[in-house]
Amino acid sequence: MNNIKNKIGTAFVVPALCVLSVACDSDSHQYRDTSQPVVIDFNVDHHDFSALFSDYPQGQEGFFELASSYQPLPTPYEDKHAYRLYGSNRSDDLFMGLYGKIDNLKPAKRYNLSFKATIVTNIQSNCAGIGGPPGESVYIKVATHSAQPKNSLKDGMYRLNWDIGTQGERGEHSQVVGDISNGIDCMAENRYLAKEMTAEVSIPVTANDNGDVWVMVGSDSGFEGPSELFISHISVAFTD
Repeated sequence: MNNIKNKIGTAFVVPALCVLSVACDSDSHQYRDTSQPVVIDFNVDHHDFSALFSDYPQGQEGFFELASSYQPLPTPYEDKHAYRLYGSNRSDDLFMGLYGKIDNLKPAKRYNLSFKATIVTNIQSNCAGIGGPPGESVYIKVATHSAQPKNSLKDGMYRLNWDIGTQGERGEHSQVVGDISNGIDCMAENRYLAKEMTAEVSIPVTANDNGDVWVMVGSDSGFEGPSELFISHISVAFTD
């Protein structure tokens, strides 16, 4: 247990200048040093990330109980901060995401992005649920695109402008890296655990004309019930 708790405080430690909107080069006219990963540690700061919910009917935010906040983690990580996402999947396909921008890249240059993400979850493993288990059928995805993620209305449903796939399937802009189950057997001890996940392959993306790409981590649910997760760390590496 101590090993898990220590991991939250020490994972992805790199120089603070290498996160998001601050270029790693002292000369602001130089492009970002992509030999180093971009590390987003939400214990340090909120990093201007925002929550986004998709795949639900217009005007049904209350019925779906959609909520997000930047807040302290639950015990035993109460001295750390993270982003909380919560929603009740009444559409059998609710997406809950957290997104932000990486800037100062070379405009129109193609990159390959490799992701690591750490969540904190108390959803037990091997439980039964409507539509699928509450842990293993709530898939964690990482994604990237040159355009900011936004919803549009299609037949009364909010749909994302990125192709992230459906539930356990990857999309053009996404990879599935795991699920929100925490490895504790169903009906056993209920406690929050940190879970680190790594994308098996990189995702290609071309920086926009401003030299920006957008990155996102979120859940795509097949469980027809409430889900909660805390996103504590994201690491993005640029690979050949």
